[in-house]
Amino acid sequence: MITQELGFIVSCGAFNPITNAHLAMLDLSRDCVEYDIGIPVVQGIISPVNDSYKKSTLIKAKHRIKMCELAVSSTERSWINVDIWESTQAEYVRSIRVLERIRTAAAQQLSDNHKHYYKLWCDAKRADYDDTKEIPDIDGIRFVPSVFLCCGTDMFASMAKPGVWIPHQLKALLSSFSLLVLQRPGTGKAFLSARLDLAKQDYPIDNVFGVVPGVSFHISSTEVRKRSMQRRSLRSIVPKSVEEYIYKNELYSNGDSEKEHVEEHVFEKKEKSRHECKILLNVFHSLSVSVKDGDESSISHLFK
Repeated sequence: MITQELGFIVSCGAFNPITNAHLAMLDLSRDCVEYDIGIPVVQGIISPVNDSYKKSTLIKAKHRIKMCELAVSSTERSWINVDIWESTQAEYVRSIRVLERIRTAAAQQLSDNHKHYYKLWCDAKRADYDDTKEIPDIDGIRFVPSVFLCCGTDMFASMAKPGVWIPHQLKALLSSFSLLVLQRPGTGKAFLSARLDLAKQDYPIDNVFGVVPGVSFHISSTEVRKRSMQRRSLRSIVPKSVEEYIYKNELYSNGDSEKEHVEEHVFEKKEKSRHECKILLNVFHSLSVSVKDGDESSISHLFK
C-alpha cells in the first residue's frame, strides 16, 4: 500500500490581536509546503495561547479566539481553523504538546474531504506539469498527517539560545515535526545563524525550511494595539471584521495598551539612565587616574 502525507500547518502565538500578516504567513507557508516540499496541505490551524502566558498586555482568550474566528470566516480562509484547546487550558502549554495533540487528532480524523482534496491537488499538478502519470486509486493509499509549525525568525532564533527552550522537548519537536520559518526582509542572516547554532548543538535541522515572501510586509500586533488606543484606522492591517470587533468591544482602548506604552517609556528611561551611569563611571574612572597621577587641578572645575 502506498503511503501519502497530508499537510497540517500550525501557527501558535498570542494573536493579540490577529493581523493580516498572520494570515499571509499561513498562505505563504501553504505555498511552500505544496509547491516546494510537494505535500498537499489540507488544513491550517491557529492555536492562541491561554491567559497564563506571561505578558502584561495580553487580553482575555475569549476575545482573541473570537477575533481569530472572524479573521478566517471568509470563503478564501475556509482551509484555516481555530483550535481553542490551548486557550482553554489552566496552565501555559508548550508548543510540542500542541503539535502532538494535533497530530494525534489528525491521524484519527482524516476524512473523505481530505482525501478528495488530495485527488484535486494531484489533478492540478498534472495540469501544471503536463504529467500523464495516472493517480493511484485513493482506496489503495494510506494517508498520514505531516504537521508543520509555522513561526517567525525571532521564535526560531530563540531555539538556538540555551535556557529558552527545554532541550529534550526542543529535540523532540525538531525530530518529529517540520518548521516553516518566515524570513522577513533583513532576517536571512539571523535564520542561517540560528540554523547553524542548532546544528552545532546536535539538534536535527533537516526539517527546518525557510519561507521567503515575495512581498515585504511590516505589520505587528503591537502596532495594532497602539493604533487602536489612538482610535486610528486598522484597515489593511487586520481584517475588517476584526477591526469592527476591536472597536465594538473597546479592546486596547486604554488599560492594556496604555500600560504597554508606559512600560515601554519606563524601559526607555531605564536604558537612558544606564547609559548615563556608564558615562559617569567612565568620567570618574578617568578622574581617579588623573588624581593618582597627581593632577588634581584638572578636576577641580567639576566641583565648583
